Amino acid sequence: MTEKLIPPGSTRPDGAPVEGVALLHGLGRTRIGMQLLAHRLRRAGFDATCVPYRSRRLSLGEATEFAARAVGRLARRWDVVHLAGHSLGGVLAAAVLVEHPDLPVGRVVMIGSPMRGSALAAWSLRIAPVRAVLGPVLAELARPKGPVKASDRIGAIAGIAGNRAIGRAIGREVGLVGPHDGKVTLRSAWAGAGHRAAVPVGHAMLPFSREVARLTAGFLKDGHFPGKVEKAA
Repeated sequence: MTEKLIPPGSTRPDGAPVEGVALLHGLGRTRIGMQLLAHRLRRAGFDATCVPYRSRRLSLGEATEFAARAVGRLARRWDVVHLAGHSLGGVLAAAVLVEHPDLPVGRVVMIGSPMRGSALAAWSLRIAPVRAVLGPVLAELARPKGPVKASDRIGAIAGIAGNRAIGRAIGREVGLVGPHDGKVTLRSAWAGAGHRAAVPVGHAMLPFSREVARLTAGFLKDGHFPGKVEKAA
């Protein structure tokens, strides 16, 4: 582990810091959807917990603050709090890292997260029932984001099974151009990440993928993805 990430006051007998991973689910989901990933991270040696939040009721700012408070509570038990989030959860994880430098956040893994906005979210705003069900954050996810400064403490995993999942013609209709996972483009998922990886998995199935779990554990442990992956400049 990089020593810069380790605060003083370790409570382990061997003097090493106590580390844990907080997992954040995506929009319209619950913490149950992250439990398999949490289980696999535990098998890889991490203490992991799934953080629930009201994704369909909170704005992006409110959800970020809720996640930050959860990290603050977990910091009473862990010296270093790593974050891993799927879709909206990854956006929140990166926001907590950037906006709350006072918190002992270690590394962040974003999994299929629309860091440059989501064209599909923008298209979905036309459908009133969808807007009503998914809540205020949908409009915020629809907005194209500007350049995001890459952080070496952030790793991004993008899905690239979207062209097969919904077809190229449909993808273009809803604004999914280039490689994507069916909801988020590769370009959007990789924005802001110092380390990048792609897997042939669709958006909904990313948290359940063994390969995603392997990549997440490797990045949280070593600060880079295992195997041959692309790294941001």
